[in-house]
Amino acid sequence: MLYTTLPDPKFVELELRKIVNLRDDTISLIFVHKKINELKQSDMFKFQELLDSREISKSFFNLVQKDRDCYYALMEARFLLIRTYPSLRAETKIEDELLENLKKIYDQYPPNDERFIFSSFWSEYANLYITEYKQFIQEGFDLQKNRELRDNGTFHTYIINEAKTHLTGKALEFFQARYIHFECFQGSYKGSFEKEFISLVEQFEKKHKKNEYSKFIKPYIDKIIGYHQIIDQPFDPGMVFMDNYGTINTLKEAIKPLLGKKIYIDVWATWCGPCKVEFVHNEALKKMLAENDIQMLYISIDRDDFDETWKNEIKYHHLIGTHIHANAELVKDLRILYTNNPEGGIYIPWYILVDEQGNIMEKHAKRPSQLIAGEKLW
Repeated sequence: MLYTTLPDPKFVELELRKIVNLRDDTISLIFVHKKINELKQSDMFKFQELLDSREISKSFFNLVQKDRDCYYALMEARFLLIRTYPSLRAETKIEDELLENLKKIYDQYPPNDERFIFSSFWSEYANLYITEYKQFIQEGFDLQKNRELRDNGTFHTYIINEAKTHLTGKALEFFQARYIHFECFQGSYKGSFEKEFISLVEQFEKKHKKNEYSKFIKPYIDKIIGYHQIIDQPFDPGMVFMDNYGTINTLKEAIKPLLGKKIYIDVWATWCGPCKVEFVHNEALKKMLAENDIQMLYISIDRDDFDETWKNEIKYHHLIGTHIHANAELVKDLRILYTNNPEGGIYIPWYILVDEQGNIMEKHAKRPSQLIAGEKLW
């Protein structure tokens, strides 16, 4: 009961903001260190009383102590790492004092201590240690390296190998499982199915044959495998890419080749979760549009460097219709239509209904989910 009253934020930074203004560069490291120690002592005071009166066991006390050690070590490490980011952004040398204080934390509370993995905060603590601190202290550290590793599909392999350098035993096993699980979960939510994880899971299960974690990872890795099986197939004949779509600068130009029939336009992007939720209704929507002799036009507003991802998503979500990857001018024209401002925002998914002559019938047409639920298209 007492333990449930202790701070237990989903993200430690949220709690950190309650005790210190992270934008105030004048706050000293000594002040933050002292404040965090006071909070930890306050948390443990009543547990010490319960231990002294023999109302809790020594082993339970030690479990809580390790949990609080991990929690507050994470909080202080997070604060120090936040302080390093301005120098990273400015590509200037990280202050030695920051790195020295980080070293003190990790020396006093080593992430490799298996007793810490029982704390729900250990995963974030170890992740900061491997993916940030251990990277920053490398000679010749270059932030560009991370970007290059992501671009060539080896970033996660690099992090797993870094973990093998700095962790051992149960700590290493749990870190690898937790890292893979979290990244696959995040990727599934964002619609990012990185193929790299297939081999990483295979390697993990080969090394840890009787691990407790694979059953939690399996649903996500199965999704990734399924995704790549789909995108390795050729495009369905019904997926048509408009000729020279990269040179289309206005919506008027985009719909010109399709005039003669009504057009239902879906403005979307590969990074848009709500857009993909609507794709669940594709088959029912296709049937409804066919019954009303309406064509389907998809306009993606992804960045230019998302071209391959865009095409993969078309296959994966089986988007039957005509497709355009909007260039900057077409995006600007869509912004003007949406907000009367070339710099305005577009909230997607956005649906437009156009008549046979190219006139806009519905600037904000109903979503597929609304149409399937029985609402009228116009």
